Amino acid sequence: ATFRVIYVFVALEIGSRRLIHFNATEHPTAEWTLQQLREALPGDQQYKFLLHDRHKTFSAGLDEEIERWGITVLKSPVHSPTANAFCERLIGTIRRECLDYLIPLNESHLKRTLREWVRHYNSGRPHQSLGPGIPDQVERTLPAGDDHKPVSRNRRVIAKSILGGLHHEYRWADVACLTHKWQRLRQFTTLWSSCAAQAFPGIYPRSRPELSSIQQLSVARGRVRWS
Repeated sequence: ATFRVIYVFVALEIGSRRLIHFNATEHPTAEWTLQQLREALPGDQQYKFLLHDRHKTFSAGLDEEIERWGITVLKSPVHSPTANAFCERLIGTIRRECLDYLIPLNESHLKRTLREWVRHYNSGRPHQSLGPGIPDQVERTLPAGDDHKPVSRNRRVIAKSILGGLHHEYRWADVACLTHKWQRLRQFTTLWSSCAAQAFPGIYPRSRPELSSIQQLSVARGRVRWS
């Protein structure tokens, strides 16, 4: 087997801890890095600072182009990864929670894997530094007085599998959706009881008024069919 080095570019919004952009390539260049920054920094967001390390892909021409966008470029000191601690922590999280458990077969496989993990990181993974909270829901707050509200035993929890079960996301089931499902189940039960009452009147007497209102049903050979 032949192993190749693939470089991953990540852009992190420090305030919300949201991973706003990523990409991967085997041959990073200054032009490629500048294109990633164009995609990561849309015009509707007023960013003031851009902090990056001293990799050769962050050339002087790239910094000059960023300065033209009205963004101040900050370079981390030489051999001081802790100066860019937020991004370094993100890279470590990607390794510990994703890539250490998977073997990317090629560049496209790596991108697909990271794309799914990034969605989980932004919308489903709690961050302790946010309260804990989720980057895509930083501004969302709980209503006052709901901290100790009792939870009904009938309320369901839905689990969503991430990366084939490597991680899971949990959320409350939609109450409106569950109510609709229960109504459909009751309608089906009523319909089935009516059909059974017509097929086997001695076993299922039609004593309830809602059963007598079901019309246009016929039974043949023990099966229910629409007439």
